[in-house]
Amino acid sequence: MCIGIPGDTIEVRNKQVYVNGAAMKNPENMITSNDTMRKGMAEPGGNLFPRGNNGWNRDNYGPIRIPKKGDVINLDAQSYDAWAVIIQREGHAIRLGENGTFLIDEKQVKSYTIERDYLWMMGDNRDNSLDSRYWGFAPVDNVVGNALFIYWSMFNPPYAPGEGDPDEIQKFNIRWGRILNGVH
Repeated sequence: MCIGIPGDTIEVRNKQVYVNGAAMKNPENMITSNDTMRKGMAEPGGNLFPRGNNGWNRDNYGPIRIPKKGDVINLDAQSYDAWAVIIQREGHAIRLGENGTFLIDEKQVKSYTIERDYLWMMGDNRDNSLDSRYWGFAPVDNVVGNALFIYWSMFNPPYAPGEGDPDEIQKFNIRWGRILNGVH
C-alpha cells in the first residue's frame, strides 16, 4: 500500500509509521509481533534501503524524505551509498572517482537532479514485509493500478529455536479468511 507521496517524510518509531511527523492510522488487519528492535540497533543482515544507515531497523526507521522530480541532491563520498541506487535506477552509470568525487555517466558532478517522482510502499505485515524499507522508493510511473482484493495470503511460521533446517521450506499455512477480502 502506498503510504507516502513525493516530498513526504516517512519515519517508523517502535513500529508506528509517521508521515510528515503525524502518526498514520494502522491498517485494520496489521500484523506485528510483540518484540521490537531498539532504536539504533542495526537490522540483521544489513539489507535495508538505503545502504549505509547502520542504525536503522524495520521497527525504527528513518526519517527519510521521498524524492520528487526536480529535487537537487548534493553528492559527496558519504552520500554515495544512499543515492547510487536511485541514480542507477534512473538509467545512469555512477561510480566514485578519485578523492571521493562522483562520476555520473563518466562526468564529474557535485549534485544530481532527480528525474522522476517516487512513492513509499509498506505492507500490513510490518515484521515480515519486504517493502520500501528494503527495496526503496517506487517510481510513480511504475504504478499501473489499484489493488482491489487480497489474491493470496499465507503464513510461514518459523521453526522453534533449535528445530529443523532454516534453509528448507517450512510448513505453509493458508490464511483462508483473508483471501478475496477487499483492500482498504
